[in-house]
Amino acid sequence: MSDVPTTPEADYAAPFRRVADKIDLNRDNGFGGAFVIVPPEGAPQDMLLLDNAQNPAMFWSLLKTRAEIALVEIEAHERGGQQFRGR
Repeated sequence: MSDVPTTPEADYAAPFRRVADKIDLNRDNGFGGAFVIVPPEGAPQDMLLLDNAQNPAMFWSLLKTRAEIALVEIEAHERGGQQFRGR
């Protein structure tokens, strides 16, 4: 047995449960899509879109933009010689 305290494992499923709860709470408000991004390092990101028009282009554009922003941040850290730790 080690004297070093251990931290509990991260609950990677928790962000998915939170978004599922948000979807349930907003079921009458026009579901426009939802996504959860849980990277191996950094903070999870999620988005629930409430949109009666249910615009697929808007959904995919927002998801793409989130991914592009993360990639730009990672590249900037790598250029600076730092390891990326997320937001």
